[in-house]
Parts: sequence; C-alpha cells; structure tokens
Amino acid sequence: MQVRDLITDRLLRLTLATPSSGLSLGAEVAQAVVTESIDPGPYLEPHALVLTTGLALNFTDARIWDGYVERLVKARVSAIAFGTGTPHSDVPAGLLESARTHDLPVLEVPRDVPFLRLQQTVSTVLEHERFEITRLAWTIAEECTRMASAGDDLLEIIDYITRRSGLVVAICDDAGGVFLRSTGTGSDAAVETRTGSVSRGSADGFSGGLQVERRQVPLGLPLAVGREETWSLAVEVAVDVAGSIAGEGAGDRAGGASAGRPGSAGSIRWNEAAEKGRVVITNPEEARTLLSPAAAVIGMVLTRSLTSRMWRSDAADRLAAALERLDRGAVDEVAKAAAAFGIRSADGVVVMDLRARSRVRMHLVARRLVSALGAEHVVVPMESATRLRMLVAPRVLVDERVPEEGKPRIEATVADVVRGDVGDRLSMSAPATSWAEVVVACARLTVVGGAGGGARGGAAGAAASAGGVQVLESMVLGDVVEALPIVMREVVAQEVLGPVLSSPDSAALVASLRAIVETSSVAAAAVRMGAHRNTIRMHRDRIEQLLGLNLNDGADRALCLVAMEVVGREGSR
Repeated sequence: MQVRDLITDRLLRLTLATPSSGLSLGAEVAQAVVTESIDPGPYLEPHALVLTTGLALNFTDARIWDGYVERLVKARVSAIAFGTGTPHSDVPAGLLESARTHDLPVLEVPRDVPFLRLQQTVSTVLEHERFEITRLAWTIAEECTRMASAGDDLLEIIDYITRRSGLVVAICDDAGGVFLRSTGTGSDAAVETRTGSVSRGSADGFSGGLQVERRQVPLGLPLAVGREETWSLAVEVAVDVAGSIAGEGAGDRAGGASAGRPGSAGSIRWNEAAEKGRVVITNPEEARTLLSPAAAVIGMVLTRSLTSRMWRSDAADRLAAALERLDRGAVDEVAKAAAAFGIRSADGVVVMDLRARSRVRMHLVARRLVSALGAEHVVVPMESATRLRMLVAPRVLVDERVPEEGKPRIEATVADVVRGDVGDRLSMSAPATSWAEVVVACARLTVVGGAGGGARGGAAGAAASAGGVQVLESMVLGDVVEALPIVMREVVAQEVLGPVLSSPDSAALVASLRAIVETSSVAAAAVRMGAHRNTIRMHRDRIEQLLGLNLNDGADRALCLVAMEVVGREGSR
C-alpha cells in the first residue's frame, strides 16, 4: 500500500494538503498509528502513517513545526493524516510549510471520517496484499517444482519466475557474483511492482521522468547449494540515482527537498509491469515472501546442475582416457580424440587440472573458465571423481604451427577466475609444441595434484603463483622419479641404498650422501653440511664400501641421485 492509494480511496475522502513529489506519494504505508505526541518517533516503525488531530500542536513558531516534521522524517514516517475539526478547523499553516519543505505528504481527514475507519482500511488492504502475495508465492513454487521434475533447466525456471512476478531474478554465488539472471521482463506478471516515481499523469497532477540504474538487491534468501557453499537470491531492480523527481511545474513546489529525506535517494523502484497485475510489491520484504518458496526449488535445481557431470560426453571420455595413457600409442590416440573437437594441432595446447573445496565450487570455477577462455580457445572439460581436467587449444584448426605472437596468453585470465583464498587450486602446463608434450604434461599434472602442492617446497617442476594457480616449469629429476611405477621406486631405493639405510648411523650417512651427489666436490659438500672435510671424506669412504660404488663415477653418482630422490619423496608422504 502506498500513500497515493489513500488519496484515491473514495470512501476515505482524504485530500492532499501539500504539493508532494511522486517519490513521496509512492512511499510505502505499513501501518496507521494514532498519536498526539509531539515526538512520536521512538514509538514508530518505519513507513508509518501518523494520524493526529494536533491536540498537542498548539504553536505558531516555524522552528517548532520544523523540528516536529524533522523528527517524523527521521523516523521514516510515510505521511501525516491530519484530522480537522477539533481543536484545529484547518491544517495549521506551519505544518504545511514544514511538510512541504521536507517533502512529507500531509493528508487532510474530513471531520466525519473517524480515525478508526482509516486504520481499518489500512489494515484490511495490507492483510489482503499479504494473502495475495503468499498465495502467488506457492503458485509460483508449485510450477517451479513441476518444471524441475520435467527436467527444465535453471534459466527456464527463473525466467518463469520473472514472467509471473515481474521481478528480474539473479542468482549470486558464494563470492557475490551473478551466476545467472533471468532474461525476461515480467510481461506476463501477476504482480504489480510499484514505482516510487511518477512516470505518467497521476492523481497529484505531476508527471516526469526518473533517472535510474539497474542494481542487484540482496533479499537475504539463502540457496541450499552443497554443504559448504553460501549462495543467495537477489532481485534486479531499477534504482533512483537522482534522489527526487521534478515534474511539470512541480520543481518549485517540491523544492527538491526529497533528496534530504532518509530513504529517498537511491530508493528502490519496484516497477517493471505496472497496471498489469493484481499483487502489489512495494519493498524487499514482500519480494522475499513472494520468492522464498521458489528459492528452495532453485537451490535444488542448482545443486543438481552443479554436482552432476555437466560436460560429460563420449568424445570427452575418449580424450580423457587417451591422455591417461603412457604407452607408444598414446600420442596417436590423443591426436585422434582431440580432432573430434576441431583441434588439429598440439601447438599452443595447455592442459589444466582444477580442484576445489567442493564439486559445486569446482563446477562453478570451471564454468567461468570456459566462458572466459571460450572466445579465443577451444576448451574441452573432462571430469573425474576428484578433479576436472581441461584441454585448452587456440582456435586454429589447421596442421600448422601457431606463430608465437598469435598465441593468446591465458595466465592472466586464469588468475582472474581462480581464487586461492577460498580453496581453488589449478595446475596448468606450459603451451605444448607436440602431442607427446601434452601426454607428458598430463602425467606431470597428475603428480602435482596427487602431491597437493608437492613435497620439498613444491610438486616436481611446478611453481606456485598467486591465487592458487600452479604452472609447470621445465622437467626436473623429480618428474623422472614420479614417472617410475611405485613398485620400481621401492626396488631402486633398496637395491641402491639398502646397506646405508640399514646401518646404525644411517641418518648421518644419508645426509652426507645427499650433499656429496648434489655438489661438485667434498669441500662444497662440507660447506653445505657445516662439517669438516675429513668427516665428509670418511663418510664417503664408508658409503662407497657399503654400496660398492665409486662416487667419483658419473653413472654411480646419477644412480645414487635418483635413489636419494626416491627416498626423499617417499619419506615425505
């Protein structure tokens, strides 16, 4: 219910005593309160209609009237209904002047209209509006449930909500970004979402335009999406950015004072299908009531779409299986599977492995990556139980090498999407030049993901960057070790280092052996260990005796280096 509705009610016969802007006449009325207090603000709820006969308002000082109206405006009173007769035969001039200055509507109540009738009218209208909103809310929810059961997608469901409610619905993700918004305009709305402006001729004789911008207004409606995600429902509305409306000839009368009223500047304009509906939505609370039942359905559909395998296809499954192979035929199989997506060259291809705190979050990030990269790349998502792998190739569909300047850079795009602070983890390879490099990159990414960031300062050959993104660097010894089957790693460690590992002073010998094989001389090893050179020589002689190796021989040193890498990695897990 709005102030202008009271004026147009023929049974009440109220008269607008003050020139008022369309914004103030569109103010919501949430209750009608009789009070003769000179300072009723502390006892009023927002959007109250104050009913008074002015019993305590027997003064003529303009400053006192101004203070009285200021207190009402501060309490977010929508309007004053002033009963004439006793003790005031007319509405006091001081009240009219102050109300005009503050753009607070004053309605003159005829002598023969009791306040009780006015209160009953307001109460009846509000109860009827609440009933109609609740009834429509369940009607919308039932249809949404039917659509979800029929397999309709989420966009179709929220478009239906917009058509029925006249409210442009937006789904906001856990980071506050808009995940999806309805595309409709509410042309079939069963709801009239009222405006706080006068955009056409109206009862007060004003007309004019409203400068607005579109904005998401959170409704505080949580969407049950997974166990750890906090999503919400918002309504996209037009917001007044001017603060007041200047109608034809109204600017001088209103004085532009509405910009000073609390809640006037930036007020919400809930009107996209005016005069087409039956239910009136005047504030976010009513929108929340209208959409709460449907929000439960939206959460269910959203969870289903974000936890199922969104991109599963036979072609993607074949490509994923080919990328897991490490035999001689792997390269040909990968090239053949990639060709099904129009990818004919491995030049510039990047492989990404994405992990997140939940499947919902993983699908959300993957969806954003596909959207962000899709303009310049062919993106093929492939999902497994624990990760989502993506093959990203430049949109070049010929068997030629892509010029370096023609390869789009994707690191910055990825960094903008992936958020390490909320648990996103993405590992990516450097651009490849052959399908063999792509196959090896997949094997290395599997290792990086399995290491969870890697031991000994990072997974083999991976450099972590800000935002939870890891980029594979040049291949290192750890990559070779990780390529060995686990059983072979155990055999190598025992066959090469068994006698040292089982000796009573194994800790000291292993530390010296690592320093010896990773440096160029005994002196350098002694510096690293912080020990005397004779101690390192003594340890070297004992190690050579136990292992039967010559640590001056390149092959023996390399064998020890691989074995030490195996011991270091297995021991850190």
